Amino acid sequence: NTITLIMGELDKILIFQFVGAANLAVYSLALAPTDQIKGLLKNVNSLAMPQFSKRTADEIRNNIFNKIKTLTIGTTGIVLLYILGAPYFYRIFFPKYIESVLPSQIIALSLIPIVVAGFIYTVLESQKSTKEIYDYNIYSSSISIVILIPFIYFWGLWGAIFARVINRIITLIISLNLIKKIN
Repeated sequence: NTITLIMGELDKILIFQFVGAANLAVYSLALAPTDQIKGLLKNVNSLAMPQFSKRTADEIRNNIFNKIKTLTIGTTGIVLLYILGAPYFYRIFFPKYIESVLPSQIIALSLIPIVVAGFIYTVLESQKSTKEIYDYNIYSSSISIVILIPFIYFWGLWGAIFARVINRIITLIISLNLIKKIN
């Protein structure tokens, strides 16, 4: 988890160093609402954990993709509502940071893969799949570093935004592959 914690702040450090404090403020305000939505959606994982703990790996593999489909549809609906409401939200609460609207809307799209990946991570935890959990953490954090540094260096604030989106999609792909390995 140490790598994950460091990665959670590395983007902000790099943005400050390469593109400055003003862009860091825009980025931070673009992240804030989507981080809150992600936090609310994590409650689904807390509710799912006891249910998955009662099931065998075969039972989970047989119906996990239906649950993922349902979660994806629900998360997509929430994301679309946020994207439509973001301009109004920023005008009301952050009128000085209207330039954070578009970055926030793009980052919101990355909620879909990361919420699903988090759900799969919960399945791995419920089945005590230690090796897969380590793989998930190491691969997703390593890929994040590899993507984040050059993206921010070459494309600044937009590089950080797209690195976040790409990393979350790759994290979803990693988690989908790991779910096949649970015993």
